[in-house]
Amino acid sequence: MAANKGNIGHMGFGGYDASRREGFAFLETLGGGSGGRSGKDGMEAVQCDLSNTENAPVEEMEINYPVRVLRYGLIPDSAGAGKWRGGLGIVRDYQFPSAEAISVTVFSDRAKFPPWGLFGGKDACPARFFLRRTGQSPQALRSKCLIDVGADDVVSFETPGGGGYGDPLERDPGLVARDVRLGKVSREHAERDYGVVLDGNGEPDAKGTRALRDGIRTRAPGTPGRASSKKIRGATRRSAYCWMRTRG
Repeated sequence: MAANKGNIGHMGFGGYDASRREGFAFLETLGGGSGGRSGKDGMEAVQCDLSNTENAPVEEMEINYPVRVLRYGLIPDSAGAGKWRGGLGIVRDYQFPSAEAISVTVFSDRAKFPPWGLFGGKDACPARFFLRRTGQSPQALRSKCLIDVGADDVVSFETPGGGGYGDPLERDPGLVARDVRLGKVSREHAERDYGVVLDGNGEPDAKGTRALRDGIRTRAPGTPGRASSKKIRGATRRSAYCWMRTRG
């Protein structure tokens, strides 16, 4: 089995709620991707390293704490490619509308070293964390930090996917096409990582796929090694999110 997300991913915040005249503290752990294994893709948005932890419902959070969850969904292209790909990581964006001082803690791992692939499978995307203050450019955060946020500031938490298992060029093109339809893999990554060409209807182009895979093998003979995390963390990952809950 390839590496799973490799972190527990604590996100916490606390402060004083003036409207309720009481202090508050919140802590949750966020899931991510499990690694691919022989005959099976990894699972999405799961806890691999710690069980018996709640996936806190958004409605429960917003009723009991001064926070709004602007986005919660899977991150396309975050899994390591492989004959059996890893599971996808997730993104969760927290906005703090209160003018009262709130402290936010990020306590996580796998921001530098991505979950690795196995037997020719590729690495997954590592974790990333951002602070978006009103009217300012996003600021990257360390995997372990304590910050104070102001009114309408947003903290974004992106968890790692799981590593891929086996040569991505051996993956069934039909499975790649299905992942593209579901928004889990982009067409760009379908071609670059899996060597799969899709037609206008999103179905595998058998002739084009054979030619592309042969070309990739010719340029990089032998068993594919790990893809670098720098290469994986491209613009595609930051473009669109599937199955996400969005709010204005």
